[in-house]
Amino acid sequence: MGLDSGEAIVSAEALEDQSDRLRVLEAALEDVERDLRGSPVPAEYQQAFRHLYAAAAGLRGRRLRARALVRNGGVSEGGWGVSP
Repeated sequence: MGLDSGEAIVSAEALEDQSDRLRVLEAALEDVERDLRGSPVPAEYQQAFRHLYAAAAGLRGRRLRARALVRNGGVSEGGWGVSP
């Protein structure tokens, strides 16, 4: 398995965790799009905001960290996993 310049290696656990959190946000967005169809009232907008905010909060401060990064033909070591 070869990596091209600009590609990174991340742990499967970190990638899975980040993907799960993004799926939660995507599902919340779909919920809000459905809930705000028609003529929503202000209370529905407030509820939609709270729902999206709660879903997005799981991503706050989380960054995928590369275990290794390929640049200019060389490999540099990085951090592990996801930073909380």
